[in-house]
Amino acid sequence: MRALKDYQLIFCRNEITNAEFRWFVGLESRKVAHKLLRDACVKVIARGKYSKYILPDLG
Repeated sequence: MRALKDYQLIFCRNEITNAEFRWFVGLESRKVAHKLLRDACVKVIARGKYSKYILPDLG
């Protein structure tokens, strides 16, 4: 959750892709990133390769 809050503050965005998340936190596994994002995010827009995860208001 801390990394997602930092991402919001740095990039001023409330959505993130799996690839952006992996780059930001230094993960290699798409599956692990998907699970972490799915558990932490409010909503997923689209499915598959072009999924975007809507971040909760972490204020």
